[in-house]
Amino acid sequence: MKNFIAAELAGQEQNVSTAFSKQSSSFDEVDAGNEILQWMRTRVRENVLKFWHKGEHILELNAGTGIDAIYFAQKGYYVHATDNAPGMLGILEKKVCEHRLQDKITTQNCSFLELKNIKEQKFDHIFFKLRRA
Repeated sequence: MKNFIAAELAGQEQNVSTAFSKQSSSFDEVDAGNEILQWMRTRVRENVLKFWHKGEHILELNAGTGIDAIYFAQKGYYVHATDNAPGMLGILEKKVCEHRLQDKITTQNCSFLELKNIKEQKFDHIFFKLRRA
């Protein structure tokens, strides 16, 4: 039974990864056009910046196209951004190069369900967003 459940979850996770990869090219535009998401993102960032300090290391789960990873890196944080959608990571990696943040952001194709696969590092914080499909 345990193996069946694991296989079922893996199949669902692959479906989610495929769906997010397909929408990766338009994700930022849709996200930017959503006033509620922008309001929420602003509130979260304001609170984070009250307690976190420049130079700290962040593990970001479900990083997507890197909207938050880029923001935090530009504020002086080091970010290890993970996502299981290759399309999303491709966009993020392009942004890292465009913004010249290779020294601040690393990426890894990894599901938040497989934390044991995170490259071994020390993190001061974990930044996690639930996926919305």
